[in-house]
Amino acid sequence: MAVVAFVGICMADRISVLPAVAALRVDGKQTAERQFVRGGGNGANSAVQCARLGGAPRLLSKVGADEMGRKLIDELRAERVDCARVTVARPEEGATPACDIIVAGATRTIISMPYSDRVADLDVAADGLDDIALDTFLRSARVLCCDGRHPAAARAA
Repeated sequence: MAVVAFVGICMADRISVLPAVAALRVDGKQTAERQFVRGGGNGANSAVQCARLGGAPRLLSKVGADEMGRKLIDELRAERVDCARVTVARPEEGATPACDIIVAGATRTIISMPYSDRVADLDVAADGLDDIALDTFLRSARVLCCDGRHPAAARAA
Protein backbone atom coordinates (compact mmCIF):
# COMPACT_ATOMS: atom_id res chain seq x y z
CA MET A 1 0.00 0.00 0.00
CA ALA A 2 1.52 3.33 -1.10
CA VAL A 3 1.97 5.96 1.62
CA VAL A 4 1.08 9.44 0.37
CA ALA A 5 1.75 12.58 2.43
CA PHE A 6 -0.66 15.49 2.01
CA VAL A 7 -0.04 19.07 3.20
CA GLY A 8 -3.21 21.10 2.81
CA ILE A 9 -6.31 22.69 4.19
CA CYS A 10 -9.02 20.87 6.10
CA MET A 11 -12.29 22.77 6.36
CA ALA A 12 -16.04 22.46 6.72
CA ASP A 13 -18.19 22.53 3.60
CA ARG A 14 -21.73 23.79 4.25
CA ILE A 15 -23.72 22.52 1.27
CA SER A 16 -27.14 23.67 0.09
CA VAL A 17 -28.77 21.75 -2.75
CA LEU A 18 -31.30 23.80 -4.77
CA PRO A 19 -33.84 22.39 -7.21
CA ALA A 20 -32.12 21.66 -10.55
CA VAL A 21 -34.19 24.27 -12.36
CA ALA A 22 -33.43 27.04 -9.85
CA ALA A 23 -31.24 29.91 -10.89
CA LEU A 24 -29.18 31.42 -8.11
CA ARG A 25 -30.65 34.81 -7.25
CA VAL A 26 -28.27 37.28 -5.66
CA ASP A 27 -30.98 39.47 -4.15
CA GLY A 28 -33.65 37.11 -2.93
CA LYS A 29 -34.55 34.09 -0.89
CA GLN A 30 -34.41 30.49 -2.06
CA THR A 31 -35.42 27.23 -0.48
CA ALA A 32 -32.97 24.35 -0.52
CA GLU A 33 -34.06 20.77 -1.10
CA ARG A 34 -31.50 19.71 1.47
CA GLN A 35 -28.58 21.06 3.47
CA PHE A 36 -25.68 19.33 5.14
CA VAL A 37 -22.19 19.91 6.49
CA ARG A 38 -19.23 17.68 5.75
CA GLY A 39 -15.48 17.80 5.65
CA GLY A 40 -13.75 19.48 2.77
CA GLY A 41 -10.67 21.35 1.68
CA ASN A 42 -8.19 20.31 -1.00
CA GLY A 43 -5.77 18.53 1.31
CA ALA A 44 -8.44 16.63 3.24
CA ASN A 45 -10.46 15.72 0.12
CA SER A 46 -7.37 14.42 -1.67
CA ALA A 47 -6.35 12.35 1.36
CA VAL A 48 -9.83 10.77 1.55
CA GLN A 49 -9.77 9.91 -2.16
CA CYS A 50 -6.32 8.37 -1.73
CA ALA A 51 -7.64 6.15 1.07
CA ARG A 52 -10.69 5.14 -0.97
CA LEU A 53 -8.38 4.12 -3.82
CA GLY A 54 -6.41 1.87 -1.47
CA GLY A 55 -3.56 4.21 -0.52
CA ALA A 56 -2.30 5.05 2.95
CA PRO A 57 -2.68 8.84 3.27
CA ARG A 58 -1.11 11.04 5.94
CA LEU A 59 -2.43 14.58 6.39
CA LEU A 60 -0.53 17.61 7.69
CA SER A 61 -3.12 20.30 8.38
CA LYS A 62 -4.76 22.43 11.06
CA VAL A 63 -8.31 22.78 12.36
CA GLY A 64 -9.92 25.05 14.92
CA ALA A 65 -10.37 24.07 18.56
CA ASP A 66 -14.10 23.72 18.09
CA GLU A 67 -16.78 21.09 17.54
CA MET A 68 -16.32 21.23 13.77
CA GLY A 69 -12.57 20.68 14.03
CA ARG A 70 -13.15 17.57 16.16
CA LYS A 71 -15.82 16.33 13.75
CA LEU A 72 -13.52 16.75 10.74
CA ILE A 73 -10.75 14.75 12.40
CA ASP A 74 -13.25 12.00 13.28
CA GLU A 75 -14.52 11.92 9.67
CA LEU A 76 -10.99 11.67 8.31
CA ARG A 77 -10.06 8.87 10.72
CA ALA A 78 -13.23 6.98 9.71
CA GLU A 79 -11.99 7.22 6.10
CA ARG A 80 -8.59 5.74 7.18
CA VAL A 81 -6.62 9.00 6.90
CA ASP A 82 -3.68 9.24 9.32
CA CYS A 83 -4.39 12.45 11.26
CA ALA A 84 -1.45 12.28 13.68
CA ARG A 85 -0.14 15.55 12.19
CA VAL A 86 -3.45 17.43 12.06
CA THR A 87 -2.92 20.22 14.57
CA VAL A 88 -5.77 21.60 16.66
CA ALA A 89 -5.46 25.38 16.96
CA ARG A 90 -5.45 27.19 20.26
CA PRO A 91 -8.88 28.77 20.95
CA GLU A 92 -7.54 32.30 20.40
CA GLU A 93 -6.41 31.31 16.88
CA GLY A 94 -9.96 31.09 15.55
CA ALA A 95 -12.52 28.61 14.34
CA THR A 96 -12.20 25.86 11.77
CA PRO A 97 -12.24 27.31 8.25
CA ALA A 98 -15.53 26.91 6.36
CA CYS A 99 -17.11 27.67 3.01
CA ASP A 100 -20.62 27.55 1.57
CA ILE A 101 -21.35 25.50 -1.52
CA ILE A 102 -24.57 26.01 -3.45
CA VAL A 103 -25.47 23.21 -5.86
CA ALA A 104 -28.22 23.63 -8.49
CA GLY A 105 -28.41 20.85 -11.05
CA ALA A 106 -25.00 20.45 -12.71
CA THR A 107 -23.69 23.79 -11.41
CA ARG A 108 -22.12 24.80 -8.14
CA THR A 109 -21.08 28.05 -6.54
CA ILE A 110 -18.44 28.10 -3.80
CA ILE A 111 -18.40 31.00 -1.37
CA SER A 112 -15.25 31.09 0.71
CA MET A 113 -15.61 32.30 4.25
CA PRO A 114 -12.93 34.44 5.86
CA TYR A 115 -11.03 32.71 8.61
CA SER A 116 -8.20 33.41 10.94
CA ASP A 117 -4.81 33.50 9.22
CA ARG A 118 -3.46 31.73 12.31
CA VAL A 119 -5.67 28.70 11.64
CA ALA A 120 -5.19 28.91 7.89
CA ASP A 121 -1.41 29.07 7.93
CA LEU A 122 0.03 26.07 9.67
CA ASP A 123 3.38 27.16 11.11
CA VAL A 124 5.57 24.08 11.38
CA ALA A 125 7.68 25.35 14.30
CA ALA A 126 4.93 27.21 16.19
CA ASP A 127 2.55 24.28 15.86
CA GLY A 128 5.01 21.82 17.37
CA LEU A 129 6.27 20.18 14.21
CA ASP A 130 10.02 20.22 14.56
CA ASP A 131 12.36 18.66 11.99
CA ILE A 132 12.08 15.25 13.62
CA ALA A 133 8.27 15.30 13.56
CA LEU A 134 8.28 16.47 9.95
CA ASP A 135 10.80 13.78 9.01
CA THR A 136 8.60 11.15 10.67
CA PHE A 137 5.59 12.47 8.70
CA LEU A 138 7.46 12.25 5.41
CA ARG A 139 9.38 9.04 6.02
CA SER A 140 8.31 6.21 3.74
CA ALA A 141 5.90 8.44 1.81
CA ARG A 142 6.20 7.72 -1.89
CA VAL A 143 4.43 10.93 -2.92
CA LEU A 144 4.10 14.40 -1.37
CA CYS A 145 1.06 16.46 -2.36
CA CYS A 146 0.78 20.15 -1.28
CA ASP A 147 -2.31 22.26 -2.01
CA GLY A 148 -0.66 25.61 -1.23
CA ARG A 149 -2.99 26.65 1.59
CA HIS A 150 -0.28 26.08 4.21
CA PRO A 151 2.70 27.65 2.42
CA ALA A 152 5.12 27.58 5.36
CA ALA A 153 4.41 23.89 6.00
CA ALA A 154 4.63 23.07 2.29
CA ARG A 155 8.02 24.80 2.02
CA ALA A 156 9.27 22.94 5.09
CA ALA A 157 8.14 19.60 3.66
